[in-house]
Formats: sequence, C-alpha cells, structure tokens
Amino acid sequence: ASAAAEREHADLVGRARERHDGDLRQLAAELAEYETRLPAAMAPWTSAAWRGWQPPALPAPAVRVGELHVEEAPWLAFPMLLALPLARPLWVDTRTDPGGAAVRKVRALVTRLLAAYPAGGLEVLVVDLTGGLAPSLAALAQPGSRVMTTPAATSVAAAGAVLDALVRRVDLVQMARSAGAMDALGDDVADRLLVLHDFPTALDDAAVGRLRHLVDEGPSAGVQVLLTGEHSPVLDGSPLVTTLFRESMRLPLEPDDHLADGWTGTQWRYAPDLGPDDAGVLDGVLRSAAGTGWT
Repeated sequence: ASAAAEREHADLVGRARERHDGDLRQLAAELAEYETRLPAAMAPWTSAAWRGWQPPALPAPAVRVGELHVEEAPWLAFPMLLALPLARPLWVDTRTDPGGAAVRKVRALVTRLLAAYPAGGLEVLVVDLTGGLAPSLAALAQPGSRVMTTPAATSVAAAGAVLDALVRRVDLVQMARSAGAMDALGDDVADRLLVLHDFPTALDDAAVGRLRHLVDEGPSAGVQVLLTGEHSPVLDGSPLVTTLFRESMRLPLEPDDHLADGWTGTQWRYAPDLGPDDAGVLDGVLRSAAGTGWT
C-alpha cells in the first residue's frame, strides 16, 4: 500500500510539473509575441522598434529598466517596467561596477526615457562632479539640441545652479496648477530629468536638501531623478542621504535577488539592462531625440 501511494504521489507530481512547464512555455510564447508590439522605451534592444527610431507622437506609459527571472524558470525573462512619469528616483547602485557598467547603465536608461517622450518632451540636466558620465551623453549636448540646453554641471557652483533651477521649475508648475493657469507656462511644457552622477560626492547639506525637495515634489511637476552612487557605511551619519537612497528604486549593476513580491512571496532575480551590444543604436536614438541628426 505504501509503495502504491508513493507511485500515485510521484505520478501526480509529475503530471503537475508537466502542466506547469507547459504553462511556462505558453507564457514565454505570449511574452515574446507581446514584446513585438511594445514601444521602444518598453521593448528589448533587439526589437524592430529601435531600428530607425524616431520620437513617438504620444508618450509611452512606462520604461523598461531591466528583466526579472524566477529561480524555477531562469530561462524565462519578464520585462521590468516602471510607470511614467517616475514616482521614485532611479538609483544605479555603483557598489559593484565592473568595467564602467554604471555609465553604460545610465546611458541606456537616459536613452529609454527619451524614447518614451515625443520630440522635445523631456529635457535632460546632468550633474557630473567627478567626471566620467558627461562624455557618454555628448550626443545630447550638440549645438541646437532640444534635450540638453544646459551644459553638464561639472563644478559645485554649476550643480547648485541646476538644482536651484529645478526647484524653481517645480514651484512654478505647482503654482500654475493650483491657480488653474497651466497655459501660463507657454511652450515650456517639457518634463525634466535630473541625472546626478556619483551622489552624494561634493554636495553639501543645502544641495542635498534641494534634491530632497525635488524627490518629494518633483514627480507631480514633471521632474524626475536618476542617481548613481554607493550607499557606503560612511554615509550612515547623514539621515537625509540615507533616506534618499532608501526611497529610490535600486538598480544594481550585476544580477541581484533583492526584489520580492509582497503578494505571493516570489523572490525575483533582477538582471540589469546595460544597453545593446551595438552602441551605435544608442547614438542614433540620442541624436534623433536631440534633433541633431547624425552629424
């Protein structure tokens, strides 16, 4: 009787596994078909949406920031999509940075975010006090660019000016909205993206406080934040910096299993998106977004 029960149990488990595997294969096929219809900002780099890319007529509802896997089916990749505009800062965690991966990651993220907007719909402001990032976004800073109208801030004074300008922008949009006078903004309706490299290096408490204001109030005014940096124990003495890191969406540079589904308890394994193998794809999109062509 015991042997028969064991055989029956093994048979039930085997059939359940077979059905489960069949469901996973069907899900994979449906995902593959669905991804062919996604706009570029949400699609894999191999998608036809990236070939000959031009700014869309309408904004995308979300942006792809990587892929998610589960242990039982590591071959099955789910796109990790975040709704736009971003409700939380994106934090590229540079604790492990193999071969300049942080710059590649940021370049890919900026490209995807620009691809989510119609022409002129997103203005990018860069703070790069330690160097290394701004050159990777040089395609956005060419004469006549409609994306980077302000040079990358490479000094503390310039960084302060960028933060001040964004705080004023948030306050202006909020006042216009509360007064029912959004038309007072005129043609200046583009959202803003602040890209702050190696946070919080060289920023004083006042600058961090202005950044805190942008994180809290910016999303409702179309101001979004992308940070890179390492939350080292040295920073534990600064509650403001620690809180900013904690409230950001952490994007590691290597596969990581820090994401969990609160509903099902599923432990997701995150795979970072460092951009396409062909860097020319990014060059073309960045130039098209900037409106400067290929020259």
